[in-house]
Amino acid sequence: MRVAPHAKLDDGAFDVVLIGDTSRAEFIAAFPLIYLGKHLSHPKVKVVRATQVRIESLQPEAVAREAEGESLGHAPAEIHILPGVLRVLGLR
Repeated sequence: MRVAPHAKLDDGAFDVVLIGDTSRAEFIAAFPLIYLGKHLSHPKVKVVRATQVRIESLQPEAVAREAEGESLGHAPAEIHILPGVLRVLGLR
């Protein structure tokens, strides 16, 4: 899956992909586009870039947190990026 196809490992920012209010049928119809990274053109999908993200919800159990395909629990959360902390082979 190419959830955030324009994301860079070394730019010091999160690429946060937000999906607006959709019906189950609309979501299921659009979901296959994620495998090609073409879901970003959907009118209810928005990408924002940030160095910190705060997740809150009136229904915390309804908001799952996930990163790189791994479950991180549920809301609330505050996440900060630490640029340059992790060295990745192959990157400048």
